[in-house]
Amino acid sequence: MKYHIHDLYGIEVSTGAITAITDQLIPELKEWQQRPLESVYPIVWMDAVHYKIRDEGRYISKAIYTLRD
Repeated sequence: MKYHIHDLYGIEVSTGAITAITDQLIPELKEWQQRPLESVYPIVWMDAVHYKIRDEGRYISKAIYTLRD
C-alpha cells in the first residue's frame, strides 16, 4: 500500500501510519456495511461512443457520454 501512495502522490507513508489509519476506519466501515438499505434506489445509465481523435500529433481514443433515463 505504501508504494501505491508513493507512486500516486509522491509521499512516503510508514506501514505503522497506514495501520493506525486503517484501525480507525474499520469501525466506521463496519457500521456503514450494516446500515439499513433503502427500498428504492434511482439508477442513472450512462453510455459512451468512443472516437479516435488527433491530439498533439497522435491519435487517441475519446469518449462522448450519453445519458439514458
